Amino acid sequence: MSNSKRKLIRGEKHHWWPKSLSNFWANDAGLVYRVDADGHIIRSKPKEFCSISDGHNMLFSKKNSWESTIEDFFDKPDNSMASVVEYLVSLNEEKSLNINQDESEQLNLCKECLLSLLVRSPKYRNAISALIERLRGKLSKSEMKSLISSNINQKYKTLINNSKNKGKLIVLTSEKDEFIYGDGLFSNLSINTQNFNNFYSLVPFTPFLSLAWVVARDYEPNSEVTIATLNSEQVQLINDTTQIYSKEYLLFRAQEPLLIEEFKAKEHYHYNSTRNPIANLIDMLIQ
Repeated sequence: MSNSKRKLIRGEKHHWWPKSLSNFWANDAGLVYRVDADGHIIRSKPKEFCSISDGHNMLFSKKNSWESTIEDFFDKPDNSMASVVEYLVSLNEEKSLNINQDESEQLNLCKECLLSLLVRSPKYRNAISALIERLRGKLSKSEMKSLISSNINQKYKTLINNSKNKGKLIVLTSEKDEFIYGDGLFSNLSINTQNFNNFYSLVPFTPFLSLAWVVARDYEPNSEVTIATLNSEQVQLINDTTQIYSKEYLLFRAQEPLLIEEFKAKEHYHYNSTRNPIANLIDMLIQ
């Protein structure tokens, strides 16, 4: 079980889009938009969206001392989201590519924040749930939540440790076209992933900044950074991919996305090959 020192609170809402990040998506009125696969739009404060009751708790039918939570796993990335965004913005503004030891630690923190978002996403949780159902059949929501948390408990720290000093980060910025966020994010992270090999991921951090992390066989293993300003077509490709990987909800600041058929189908789809449009875009930007 988790060695958590955090007090377990039954019924606590755990955000898969943490408030420290979603705040960057608020418009001038302090609100963000959520659209579902049927096209229904709701506007509210960012903190009101994207939470799961008991999402990170491991509970039993009867209270006992073995109950715990993994919510504390995400304290470090959540407390660091604002500083990570500030750091990534500064890299873009300075076009700085000289990475020293202190910055290597900062880059590892960027990866931890990115991984925390992937692991908490409903897409990743849905993959765990699908595996559990194949093995054990249909379970109650409460039991499934506990088993999902248990699975993350077993793997999360290994993922973080194995991510350190590996691969390349790509800071992707847009000057006028906004990125969208979703309940699915582009990545070939699977529930069986432990060691990153030929790994690709791309996560929007703000409406005008996304972060990609790639660990590919063709690249040197040392941590480096690429900085790129995207055109409208490239931003649209990333947003369409977010729709493909999402199932129920998209979040946006001001520019309402045109819903595509893959999102309307209400499934967590994904590209079948690592040679896909986003991987190709990443490779092109690095080269």
